[in-house]
Amino acid sequence: MVQFDNQNRQIKIKVVYYGPAVGGKTTCLQHIHRVTDPQRRTKLYSLNTAADRTLFFDLLSLNLGRIRGYRLTLQLYTVPGQVQYDATRRTVLAGADGIVFVADSQVAQREANLESLENLWSNMAANGLDRKTVPVVLQYNKRDLDPIQTVEEMEAALNADASSAFPTVAITGEGVLEAFAAVGERTLASVADKLGVGTSPQAVARLQEQMRKAMQPFMGTEDQTPPATEDVEVTVAGSGVAAGQALSEDVLVGEAVRANLAMTDVTTRLDIVSRQLERKVRVMDSISQFGHAVSNQRDPAKVLRLLITEAIRLLQLQGASVIIIPGGGRVREAVVHGFKQDPLLHAADSTGASVATALLNDRKPRLFVHEIDEDEAGAALAAVEGAGFASALAVPMMTQEKVVGLLTAFGDKERTDLDEDDLQLATVLASTAAMGYANAIAWRQMEDFSKGLEAKVEERAGELKKSLAESRRPLRVAPPAPRTSSSGRKTRG
Repeated sequence: MVQFDNQNRQIKIKVVYYGPAVGGKTTCLQHIHRVTDPQRRTKLYSLNTAADRTLFFDLLSLNLGRIRGYRLTLQLYTVPGQVQYDATRRTVLAGADGIVFVADSQVAQREANLESLENLWSNMAANGLDRKTVPVVLQYNKRDLDPIQTVEEMEAALNADASSAFPTVAITGEGVLEAFAAVGERTLASVADKLGVGTSPQAVARLQEQMRKAMQPFMGTEDQTPPATEDVEVTVAGSGVAAGQALSEDVLVGEAVRANLAMTDVTTRLDIVSRQLERKVRVMDSISQFGHAVSNQRDPAKVLRLLITEAIRLLQLQGASVIIIPGGGRVREAVVHGFKQDPLLHAADSTGASVATALLNDRKPRLFVHEIDEDEAGAALAAVEGAGFASALAVPMMTQEKVVGLLTAFGDKERTDLDEDDLQLATVLASTAAMGYANAIAWRQMEDFSKGLEAKVEERAGELKKSLAESRRPLRVAPPAPRTSSSGRKTRG
């Protein structure tokens, strides 16, 4: 049953590893966890039940895309193999969206495989799961031992439904990821049908292709000497049984298991929230330092370069640019990183105008992430994907209701899609930079005005000095002109 996590906008898909005791289920999960999450960003939980245990973890490292704004995530579980833990197996199996049956290839385990498979069908029916619609993938594990059954023998005994089957060696990881990718593809297609997306073959194909892309970097990874996995142990309370003792009171055991699974799920959420809070503290400190740096900057170009540098560092971007609106009104890139031309500036929307210009006019922060159920990408997302990126965001730089520029950010296929938290952070950075940019321009204009005023004052002072110098020159009086008398002689005075 698909679970919706509205708080984190996630759709959680549950895959359960089932099979006989000591068949390799735990080793499979440990290998998947170790390979896909080498930095241990998520914990592998161990729910202990006397002599056996249930493992599970949230596989958050895979980018499986989004449906209707919700990110798709996988939860992987194992069930205890011992027959006395049937109530636990039935509880863990509840709500499964996909199943991997891990069979033991050893000849001595032929009957154990058959009993476990029959138990799987029985517990699926008890949980209302239809074996015809819930995807099941088979693993024929321990192919490195001897004597073992042939693949053909195991197919005839276990695979009446003609499910996908993989020979595996869990201890080295051989075939484990291939089986996991197969169940992932089939499960995503099944989930798409439950969410009403299955009627679109294109959407289902995109989902399956997304699973293949997500798993591709890990394929072929084998561990000849696998390191010990550090599990977080949680002991089932209230079972009151010793090792080897058959469980009774199935309902009570089921409730105990459900309670502990729920408690561990809460712990997982708290771990995620804790990491988010730690990141936000670091981000707020960086924003504070960034704000101080741009507020003291008097060069507008340096403010924009500081913005790009900080956005790349905090958002872990592979591409970014700042687009500004010069005096002439023609938008252009002021700073770029990761490409020569901003994809959003040089792509046209349905009206023929630049996508970046439309975003500037819209004045709203926008996130561009491919949605699995979209029939086709818009002009902006098409430009983003055409430039080799997987997701992008654009944030107008505004100050006092005036748009001064546009910050664009791009993440590649190796990065988890940019999300709403990234958009919020980019908005704060853009807003802070916009104020610093406007202040730097005002300061530059003030300097230019001051220099112009000084030049005018100097020019006027020169004119006054010249006038003053002329006024101080001595007056030269010309002698009176001679007058002519009546007799015709010139006289003076």
